[in-house]
Amino acid sequence: MVILSKRQTSSIRARHITFYLIALVMSGNVSGFFGSLAFQSSLYAFQEIVPPSGDAAISATDLEFFESKIRPLLIEHCYECHSGSELNGGLSLESRSGLLHGGDTGPAIALGANASESLLLKAIEYKSEHLQMPPSGRLTDQQIGLVRDWIARGAPDPRVAPEEGGARAKPVTGLSLEEGKQFWSFKPLGNPTLPQVNDITWVQTPVDNFIRHKLNMPINGP
Repeated sequence: MVILSKRQTSSIRARHITFYLIALVMSGNVSGFFGSLAFQSSLYAFQEIVPPSGDAAISATDLEFFESKIRPLLIEHCYECHSGSELNGGLSLESRSGLLHGGDTGPAIALGANASESLLLKAIEYKSEHLQMPPSGRLTDQQIGLVRDWIARGAPDPRVAPEEGGARAKPVTGLSLEEGKQFWSFKPLGNPTLPQVNDITWVQTPVDNFIRHKLNMPINGP
């Protein structure tokens, strides 16, 4: 993987703009330069890295699509639960490798002919009652269409996970999927056996059986 310093990135951006200006002058379209300068510069300024070796190069069109449509959507609706130390289900949506690696239920996106089978798509489409993201409410059809189009393009994404960029990755914390299933609030309701108590006159409701039983238990330690 190649990582560019700020000086190298600025040098490449300057050469790119210079070549672009020369082309515009030769074509007689100098006035169009300033109108698109901000966009051309932003394509290089927002990231100081290039895609890891082996990844397909990202076209300017795909890059603009991701930055204007997909990244804001992920930040607004997904980062609260799937970024930093908040990795629900072990899934990070902060990088392309995080999407491809996925979480406890498998890769979040599938590429090529299986793109339509991506778990991320199934989750945001709310087609399964067991897999609905974001939990706060279904995205609009337009937003879902943008994600579907992005995955169909091959999910072009310039973001790089911390471990890919040389920084120490943040530890994954929280419960695993299996551990979460055993958490008391996720267990199905049951009809437990009432504990026996000595002072039956103290009991007014079934809940009192549990309270009195707990009060009668010996206390160990201070």
